[in-house]
Amino acid sequence: MILLLHHRYRHVGGEERAVRDLEWLIREHLHEDVEVLERDSAAVGQRDAALGLIRGGLRPDEITKAVQRTGARVVHAHNVNPTFGWRGLAAARQAGARVVLHLHNYRLVCAVATCFTRGEDCTRCHGRNTLPGLRLNCRGGSRVESAAYAASLALWQKRITGAADEIVVPSAFALARLRELGAPLGGKARVLGSVQRDFADASNAANGEFVLAAGRLTPEKGFADVLEACGQAGLPLVIAGDGPQRAELEARAAAEGRLAAAGDPMGGGGEKSDRS
Repeated sequence: MILLLHHRYRHVGGEERAVRDLEWLIREHLHEDVEVLERDSAAVGQRDAALGLIRGGLRPDEITKAVQRTGARVVHAHNVNPTFGWRGLAAARQAGARVVLHLHNYRLVCAVATCFTRGEDCTRCHGRNTLPGLRLNCRGGSRVESAAYAASLALWQKRITGAADEIVVPSAFALARLRELGAPLGGKARVLGSVQRDFADASNAANGEFVLAAGRLTPEKGFADVLEACGQAGLPLVIAGDGPQRAELEARAAAEGRLAAAGDPMGGGGEKSDRS
């Protein structure tokens, strides 16, 4: 029995997909029982989120009871902020489960998890020195929120990795970046590629009618670069997604005369006005 642990983000994205893909892989190909224990940021108030960060987790007894109830031999933890924390991982180990910590991003050191702020790559925070993130208010909300993240990361990053038996990351680049940031990985970390449910026998890209870019519309995802590149190459572009950068991308596409009617792929690097 494997218990997957995940605190869902307010804006659902790739990490939620990764959890579901692992659930499928474990059940269908490892032929093991699997259960998902989730909490949801959309249902957690600011006060509880801040308390969870500062305390290193809330209600660890819930994880203890889940391990005991299911008989889980492994707890595979994904996002643990703000309410699972190191206390949740420690509770799983104390209940007799081995703990795998899956680092999909750089949240051990970086408050926004992407090493991207003010329109550029950023590695100012290093190890327990999270003051640059507080000074720059990288979270973009209140200073109180930024302070809670800065304090939590500095206080508990070693406790989080110390509570894990194994640490996995999605790529060699991610592992190298975490080490560059001074994340306390020790010798536990290794690369584990993402689950792929289907494989194409060959590429059909040459037969396509337009370029498709899909994802959450945020600056660090590089959609503005895709828009510019397709414009220079004279290729039609469809962007599928939503997010805080949507209005900016639409305005840019409209200013450059590339925004076509909804539902139509656009020539010259245009962007669709409706996104799924």
